[in-house]
Amino acid sequence: MFRWARRIFLLLSFLLLAESIAFWVRSYMLVDFVHHQRVERSGRTLDWHHRMVTSWHGKIGLMTRHSVWTLPHPDLSEREIASIQQGWSHERLPGITSDTFGMNRPPRFGFGAQKITSSNGVMAEGRIIVFPWAVPALIFGILPFFRVLGFMKARRRLKRLKALNWNGMQTRKLAA
Repeated sequence: MFRWARRIFLLLSFLLLAESIAFWVRSYMLVDFVHHQRVERSGRTLDWHHRMVTSWHGKIGLMTRHSVWTLPHPDLSEREIASIQQGWSHERLPGITSDTFGMNRPPRFGFGAQKITSSNGVMAEGRIIVFPWAVPALIFGILPFFRVLGFMKARRRLKRLKALNWNGMQTRKLAA
């Protein structure tokens, strides 16, 4: 039972390794945005919560942004507020895109946070975590790597035993 569970776990780990490498290569050609947004309006304020997972240029970014808009606003009309898509969505863009994601400083690997207050009544606060696609590839590749090493050691051990006992001399000496 334990052997089958280990094999299934190894298979899942190998599939996740292959998938993370495929997404890593794909991130240089396409930019993927998976985001969830929720807009709440109360009186003269618009509360906009935005969460996003992004894959671009060999990196993964996890971002959350919270904006508070004072209405009426010159950059945001009632029609635009009504057209904001609530809930989950997925978008693909060509590989040429900005790395800033609405922040003044482009995120590098690691953590980033920014608080923006503009003169026209918009207050935004955001956080981002960026790490390379190599991290999940390494994590999911550890188990298959050690399993392949163990398989190679076992095959080498069997070849050595066969080489030592190639004509049956070892077993004759032990039997006597």
